Amino acid sequence: IEKSAKTASEIKDTDNEKTIHEIPVCYEGEFAEDLKDVAKINGLSTEEVISIHTGTDYLIYMLGFLPGFAYLGGLDKRIETPRLETPRTKIPAGSVGIGGNQTGIYPLASPGGWRLIGKTPVLPFDKRRKDPILYKSGEYIRFKRIDKETFDKIEKEAAARGFENIISLVTEENAASVLFHKKHGFTHSGRLEKVGVKFGKELDVLFLQKLLKGTL
Repeated sequence: IEKSAKTASEIKDTDNEKTIHEIPVCYEGEFAEDLKDVAKINGLSTEEVISIHTGTDYLIYMLGFLPGFAYLGGLDKRIETPRLETPRTKIPAGSVGIGGNQTGIYPLASPGGWRLIGKTPVLPFDKRRKDPILYKSGEYIRFKRIDKETFDKIEKEAAARGFENIISLVTEENAASVLFHKKHGFTHSGRLEKVGVKFGKELDVLFLQKLLKGTL
């Protein structure tokens, strides 16, 4: 595996099959305004929160809200945290947050009520790229911790010529695809298990109902 400020790491596992986007995140200083609160609410240290957050491959349920905003499944219950009582009027693009049982990246500057724990220099939506949105529903995101110096180097590179994260193809046995009808506005890849639909971890039925009704 080769790693540098110019690229994310490339991971290939021939025993499994799934697409993983490894996203570098800086969990320091002004990027992590709510990290201490997330830790305090859950009775953890900030280091434990970071370790838990970076220890999961998150399935992308769907894209919505903003171009490139991914609804992710798989957040560890140990770091689930309520949204802010008063949302911020503007959150910087690239901010990584936790809201309830969800975590995700703000692809564009926007209002929001999720608690901010870090920031990535890799923009999920960048119109300069051939494919403006970095990932698709059914793929996975893995957060990788970086320091502020590395963040600055990657951000500078991205500003100069656009940043394209290296896609890692990994396979997973017994995977099945689930296609949601086009009328719902998206396609979805996941896993069929027993009587329910599971995406890495069980997808909450109420969440799925809201998703399909367009009320999420």
